[in-house]
Amino acid sequence: SYSNLKTDTNGALDSLSYVARGFNSLHTFSYREMESFRMKSAIQHAWKEGSRSTLTLFARNNRNDQLPYWRVRGVRGNSAKATGEINSQTFWSVGAIGLQEWSFQPMNTRVQVGFSLDNSPSTYRANWISVDRDSDGRYASYTSPDSLLTDYAADIFNAGLFMQAEFIPVANLRVSGSLRYDHIKYAYDNFLSTEAYSGAPDETSTFSHISPRVGLTYDLGKGRGLYTNFSLGFAPPEVNELYHGVSVPSLSPATFQSVEVGGWAALAEGKAFIDVSLYSMKGVDEIIPIVSPSGTFVNEIAGLTRHLGVEYTFLVVTSQLVS
Repeated sequence: SYSNLKTDTNGALDSLSYVARGFNSLHTFSYREMESFRMKSAIQHAWKEGSRSTLTLFARNNRNDQLPYWRVRGVRGNSAKATGEINSQTFWSVGAIGLQEWSFQPMNTRVQVGFSLDNSPSTYRANWISVDRDSDGRYASYTSPDSLLTDYAADIFNAGLFMQAEFIPVANLRVSGSLRYDHIKYAYDNFLSTEAYSGAPDETSTFSHISPRVGLTYDLGKGRGLYTNFSLGFAPPEVNELYHGVSVPSLSPATFQSVEVGGWAALAEGKAFIDVSLYSMKGVDEIIPIVSPSGTFVNEIAGLTRHLGVEYTFLVVTSQLVS
C-alpha cells in the first residue's frame, strides 16, 4: 500500500474559548504532509492436523512533515506573539512475526506461541518559528529563522515473545490466558550540542515488560453468555517524548490495569444480537506536559488516569440469503 496525504489541521481551542463556547479554531496555517509505503508477505504451512506455522515479513517507509498546532504556544506577557516549530520525521523498518499453533482434543485446547521483531531507524529534525497573533487571538502568520531545535537519529528495535492458550475445563466454560514479553531499545544519536534546546547526550535506552492477560467465557446456551477479562500492559515513552526539548532523559514506561465484564444475547429468534460490557482501566506514571517556572513545557511522569465506561453492540438482521 502507498499513501500520500496533504491536509490542513484544525488546531485546538484554548481554555477561554472553550468556556465561552467559541468553537472556531485559532489556527490558520498548521498542516501535515505524510507519505508512507507498506508491504508484507506471509507464508503458512500445516505440518499435520492440529499443527500450523505462519511467518510474516514486512517492510515500511514513512515520511511525515508538519507544522503541528500543539507546538504553537503563546509567549508569556506578550499576547501578540507565539512560538512553534516545523518538523520532519522519517523512518524505515523491516521486521518479522512468527506464529506456531497447536490444537489438542483434551478440553478442546489450543496453544499459540510466537515472536515479533521490528527494527526501525528514524530521524527527526525541528526548526523554531516565530508566530504573530492578530487582535482576535488567531495565529495569523509566522516566520522561520534558521534556528534548529532538534536534530537526531534513533535506531528503534523492538523484540517480543508471546504465548496464548485456551481450553474448556468444564462444559460451556472457556478459559484463556496469554503472556507477552517486550524488549525495546532506543539507540539515540544527537547531532546538536548539549547546550541546544534538545541537548540530551548520545545514549542507548532499554525498556522491558511482561504483560499478562486472563479471560473467562461462559456459554449459557440459547445464544446467551457471559465473559470477563483482566489484563496488565505498559506503554514506553516515545522517542520524541524522551529526547525532544530534553537535556537529561528521565522518563519511564506507563503501566495500565484493565478489567472488563460483559455478556451477549441473541434476541427475536436470532434476528437481533446485543453485547454489553463494563470496563475499568487505570493508568499509572503516564507522561504529561508540565509548565515550568520559565513558561515552557516539559514532559514528566505525573499522570494518573482512571477510565470507566460501557461498550455495547446491537445488531439487527434485516434479511437472509438462502441457497
